[in-house]
Amino acid sequence: LTGQAQAAYRSLNPREALEYARVKAAILDHTGISLETYRQRLRKEQYPPGARPRAKWLNPEGLTGPQVAEMVALEQFTQILPRGGRAWVRRHRLATLSAAVALMEDYLSAEGAERGRLQRLVEE
Repeated sequence: LTGQAQAAYRSLNPREALEYARVKAAILDHTGISLETYRQRLRKEQYPPGARPRAKWLNPEGLTGPQVAEMVALEQFTQILPRGGRAWVRRHRLATLSAAVALMEDYLSAEGAERGRLQRLVEE
């Protein structure tokens, strides 16, 4: 972490710093980022002049509307993941959002178990 995110993290007590949800909330609060911030950013996106929609959004083989929606949702989901989780999901090259969510849940469970083990070591 760097900058404002690091400052937010350092403001937490050691117990809170072990909890991802608290770290995330502190960083978002400290930086002023909210769901509304992301909504506004998405709505401000504009289509570049002269861009070809087929080349940008569809494979040459041609995808259906639901397939494009799935692809966009998967991309958006992957972008919001913590760095380690993002790398893990991308490494598996999943084709569906549900598969990516399941993989990320497994990743977080494993990470939580490891974090718990480390916490027990610290407390001993």
